Amino acid sequence: NLIDLAGSESSRVETTGVRRKEGSYINKSLLTLGT
Repeated sequence: NLIDLAGSESSRVETTGVRRKEGSYINKSLLTLGT
């Protein structure tokens, strides 16, 4: 999870909009699967 957050941070620096949306969507999916 920490690794995912770090990746999201660096991606956000590079490309703000789309990457962030994709990341949040993927994270939500992972959280749903993990629950």
